[in-house]
Amino acid sequence: MNEPPHNAFPLDEERADERSQNNNSYVPSGDGALDTPLPSTTPSVDASSMTQPTPTGDSEASQESNIFSNTPSATPSAVPEQAHEEISEKNGVFVDVPEIPAAKEEPFAHAKYGFAAVVSIFLMYQFAGGALHSAARNHSGAFEIVLQGLGQLLFMLTPSIIVMRYSPLKMQGLTRSGGEVTALQWAFGLLGIFGIQIFDAGFIALQERLVPSFMMPVYQQLRAWSDMVEQFYRTSFAGTTPWEAVRALLIGAVVPAFAEEILFRGLLQRSLEEVYPIRRAIVVTAIIFGILHFNPLSVLPLILIGAYLGFLAYYTQSLALPIVAHFLNNAIAIVALYAPSQGVEMSPYGISLGRALLLAFLGAILLVGAYLLMRRLTPQMPMTMAQRNNPLETSVA
Repeated sequence: MNEPPHNAFPLDEERADERSQNNNSYVPSGDGALDTPLPSTTPSVDASSMTQPTPTGDSEASQESNIFSNTPSATPSAVPEQAHEEISEKNGVFVDVPEIPAAKEEPFAHAKYGFAAVVSIFLMYQFAGGALHSAARNHSGAFEIVLQGLGQLLFMLTPSIIVMRYSPLKMQGLTRSGGEVTALQWAFGLLGIFGIQIFDAGFIALQERLVPSFMMPVYQQLRAWSDMVEQFYRTSFAGTTPWEAVRALLIGAVVPAFAEEILFRGLLQRSLEEVYPIRRAIVVTAIIFGILHFNPLSVLPLILIGAYLGFLAYYTQSLALPIVAHFLNNAIAIVALYAPSQGVEMSPYGISLGRALLLAFLGAILLVGAYLLMRRLTPQMPMTMAQRNNPLETSVA
């Protein structure tokens, strides 16, 4: 058996050979006639001592066992480029640090937020406002009216402003504070309110005559309910002096205009616009607006008013025109309540069929004309989140 000279291996190479043998590796001795394991000691080894000469004088890379699993580690050339991760060095040992994927942020539920906010605020207003109304029963009518306005400020307007902070749109986005209204938009927008009031007078007179006979008992019950609501407003806002008229306008028109527009056209409709197409957001908001007024015979005119106010809010990108239009609509209704005390009868139920048809037709013409002119005056609207996610959905309301 031929053996290499004693001085053929440097000291470092002998240590590398001993470490390799300790991991159950065998190196040929001489011509390979006898394979003998070396002692099992594992001294430290240099990175430069990882090659051993072969009998032909060539060198080949020795495979070092993995210090954790006792399996050979892959060479750098065997690892795909995309598998290389950030490498950290600690105590002389290189460890692969896997990349932790970033957590996906859930999209904000604008529609659920809007619905939940409106329902919560409305229930708060009903219960707390009802408690204020009960507390004012033994006081004068003026004190009762003041408490009613205070209830809208405390339990409708204030909660709406507070809740807006929890939306990504914040108060500035929900109230459309960046929009500007032109003079022509003011003119045609308010013209539509007069059209709605004229149409409403004709519609109320028509619906009583168009009710079939088998539905008349149900209609009479709804009529009694509506008369009770009207009597409540008449008691609250009708008066005989100019001061009573100003007080009625302030509490019955100014306060509701701000509170209801910020709640419905701001908080609710603007949130729905991020999820629904514009038409659907406006119609859904208008339906909720009409139902929550609890006036069954006027629910359709109320839905029409809500849809028109929503249209004004979207096309002007501002709540300024809807608030003023809402005030004008309520002011006309308060004047109608105030007029009987001055000897003027303005009830729509006494209108003849022909006059009712004429009023409904003229009101519809004014309303449609105002709508078309407002659309023509409005520039290209910015896309909402729902339109960006659904490019096939039209943005025209």
